[in-house]
Amino acid sequence: MMLLRSVFYWIIFPCFLQMNTYRELAKFNDIVVNVICQEDVSEYRKTSYGWTSKPELGKVNLEILPSEGWKDRVIKILEKNDTAIHVFGSILPNYPEKIAYARDLAFSMGLKAGVITEAPINDETMLMRRIVKGLKNWQQKYRIRKIAVRAQFVLAIPNSKYAYFHKLGWREDQIFPFGYFVVDLNSVQNSLPEWAKRVEGVDQSKFKILYAGSFVAKKSPDLLVRALGLLHKKGSKFVCYLIGDGEQKDYLKELVKRSELSDSVFFFGARPNDQYRALMKACDVVVVPQRRASWGVPALEAIQSGIAVVISDGDGASELVKIGRAGRVFKSSNLQSLYKALCDLLDNSVNLREAKNSANFFAKRVHPTTMAKYLNDILLYIEGTYTEKPTVPWLESFF
Repeated sequence: MMLLRSVFYWIIFPCFLQMNTYRELAKFNDIVVNVICQEDVSEYRKTSYGWTSKPELGKVNLEILPSEGWKDRVIKILEKNDTAIHVFGSILPNYPEKIAYARDLAFSMGLKAGVITEAPINDETMLMRRIVKGLKNWQQKYRIRKIAVRAQFVLAIPNSKYAYFHKLGWREDQIFPFGYFVVDLNSVQNSLPEWAKRVEGVDQSKFKILYAGSFVAKKSPDLLVRALGLLHKKGSKFVCYLIGDGEQKDYLKELVKRSELSDSVFFFGARPNDQYRALMKACDVVVVPQRRASWGVPALEAIQSGIAVVISDGDGASELVKIGRAGRVFKSSNLQSLYKALCDLLDNSVNLREAKNSANFFAKRVHPTTMAKYLNDILLYIEGTYTEKPTVPWLESFF
């Protein structure tokens, strides 16, 4: 009888993005994948992320820790699975409470344990708030260093912040670049949802642009609208679909009106993930303009659908667009840089076609199936079965 390996992922809630890779990992015959969560998915998160159902689990064993007696349950899980590898989605002291408790207990028990975490970002837009958050991030680095030195490895997001993880005390052989990955669009409906039917009447010769995200300052949807205003003045033919909602909605609508873009820019509101991804299929480019972000998921969704991406260099996912040649990377918060990036694709059909082809080709490098193989290799390396550190799939030479 085959002796099965076991891995436990301790995270706040059952995240669709993380579950994509864990579900694929669970398909390997020699490993049991367990996900332990502090809480279930809240209605707020479902609405914010456009999730209409719970994530598909496949062979993954999912458990939500109880509200009472959870410490006893954590102790029982760790004691019963003391030979497994444990990965904790927390590097902060005491947060989230249940995951941090389990992490510290695993460290004290001498278990094989590491963390999956994002490098901190400063996405504040107002000067004083930016200064305050910068100080908090600086202070936080010293608080979490005590935790980092106890973790045997880190699944680090994004790769571009490699130096940050080094400074926390991890060695080269303990840092594994990682991310959150999405499934391809084969499972997404091919027909447009009813609310997007008016897209079918759009002149197909027009360049079609999509933005999907919150209408808040740190996401910079206003920067995109201003860039569209420049395109309009130049006489470019395009339409843009804005998917989302938020505090800037009225301001954006007024900006569209002032820029004489009412016939070119459509607001569709917040929509379920699978529905706006169906609309994505009808577009030429997805714009991800946010000033700072660890990992812009819309860029991954666009790549998996073979759509070109225009993304800010302040977004961790920009490294995928750059390496995969799947679009253009512009300077964060720079209107002219975004405008030029859009022009490079809008005015040159060869550039657009090459970006789309590259996205299609690169998609398999960042697909959950590929990442599950990479994650499995990481686990085997941590266990000592493999002696050579796994190569990051999206960093491999392929052009």
